[in-house]
Amino acid sequence: MPRQPAERGKRMTNRQFAEAIGVTESYASLIRGGKRLPGAPALAEMVHAFDLDANELVQAYRRGASDLAQFLEDHLPRVE
Repeated sequence: MPRQPAERGKRMTNRQFAEAIGVTESYASLIRGGKRLPGAPALAEMVHAFDLDANELVQAYRRGASDLAQFLEDHLPRVE
């Protein structure tokens, strides 16, 4: 069953994202900004930390950095 996009609310910060997947805040910013593709360990951490569908994440990854960034925008949890 496909996962639904995250409920709307305040966007997770790059620092929170970075800490959750074990990368630097600047690298997290590049990933979320659609400027870099992460390595396999970071992808695996995203699946684990945010309970993402691994197949959907990899499909977005294969389409490129901007598609991955959009996938993350749509699927990362929102904070209050």
